[in-house]
Amino acid sequence: MNYVFYIDDDKNLRGVLSRVFRSWTRSSAVSSVELRVAESTKHLFSLLRETKEDDRIFLITDGNMKSAAEFGMDGDKLIEAVRAAVGDRLVRVTIMTGNAKEFLASAKRLGAELLDKPFDSDALKQIIVEFGNS
Repeated sequence: MNYVFYIDDDKNLRGVLSRVFRSWTRSSAVSSVELRVAESTKHLFSLLRETKEDDRIFLITDGNMKSAAEFGMDGDKLIEAVRAAVGDRLVRVTIMTGNAKEFLASAKRLGAELLDKPFDSDALKQIIVEFGNS
């Protein structure tokens, strides 16, 4: 199975992405991908533990979450922790941020894409479709 895990400390953005993703599944553009939205880092790792060894994981993370108590780390540190937990099953990573310059070096070091907030839904859809078809 192909899973997209989305984590953001902004509850409204989590809801927006969930609704946008559901609209895409109606058109079957992303039918080979299942979205899982995490409400905290603890929740994310709980969801990741439910995956199987042959599942493929695409992580979309907010860049700035460290100040929110239930998140405790920014996106770059979270990517490292997820990679340590799931290894090669993490096949694609995107950092969504309102300040791409802040995460440029980290994205390059981690092999992550950067996507500006507010996100371009067509660009995000293309990224997810590519993941599902790869």
